[in-house]
Amino acid sequence: LKSNRSQTRSKYSPLYRKLHLSGAQISAFEEITAARDEKLQDLATAAKSLGLKSDAPAIRKFATEAIVAYQSQMKTLLGETAFAELKNYERTSWLRGIVQNIAGTATLANAPFTSAQSERLIEIIANTSPQYLQGGWVDEIDWEIADAQVRVILSPEQFEVYSTLEPADSGRFLSQLGATLKVARKADAAHTTNW
Repeated sequence: LKSNRSQTRSKYSPLYRKLHLSGAQISAFEEITAARDEKLQDLATAAKSLGLKSDAPAIRKFATEAIVAYQSQMKTLLGETAFAELKNYERTSWLRGIVQNIAGTATLANAPFTSAQSERLIEIIANTSPQYLQGGWVDEIDWEIADAQVRVILSPEQFEVYSTLEPADSGRFLSQLGATLKVARKADAAHTTNW
């Protein structure tokens, strides 16, 4: 859990800056997040020991209660406007991981991104995701549209890293592969259904 708290600080530090949170607010934010994570981790352990799947009704009920408590406490801590910013921030969490990995690779290639570039990159890419634009989480990304817009905010060296190098564990090509496989599975399922 201590490791989770340091990861929370790293994950949410751009949001802390954007919302101008005080040290006390950051501490409370991290306590609320740690409490939620601890409950969900305990729940996962209990489900496993009982031989239940994570989507079992009882497990879902307790998980929902933990998330509702987290949201209520965050809304109280941050206020309505900042809480809406938090929800939007979390909808891009998967994409933030990809951009963080790309930015890390760019740093190693001596073409580091500024924090403003990273945030703008997230915004541009997220806005190519139909799911995100409909109020959901970033899922499928239209990299062709993103590339055209990203080229304007990155130097040629940065764009080269962004468009050609694949960081370990996640990145644009893994995302593209996942989207291609999803389309292929749908087509395969439709073909099988038509038999």
